[in-house]
Amino acid sequence: MKKIDYILLSRHFRGETSEPENQQICCWKESCSINRRTYERLSRLCSEERKVDENQDNLEEVERWSSILSKILAEN
Repeated sequence: MKKIDYILLSRHFRGETSEPENQQICCWKESCSINRRTYERLSRLCSEERKVDENQDNLEEVERWSSILSKILAEN
C-alpha cells in the first residue's frame, strides 16, 4: 500500500493543492481499495467539518467522524 501525507490530503480537501499534488493524490487513491476507502472517509469528514462551520448543531457528528479519522490514522 502506497503511503500519502495526510497534511497533503487536508490541503487537498480545502482546495489548496497544485495540479501535480492532485495527480499524486489520484495515483495514491487508485493504487488500492484501502486507499480509496480512506480517501472517501476523509472526504466525508472534511465535508462534515465544513457543514459544522455553517451550522454548529452538527458538532456531535463531527466529533464521531474525528474519532473515526483517528482510528484510520492509527491503522497506517
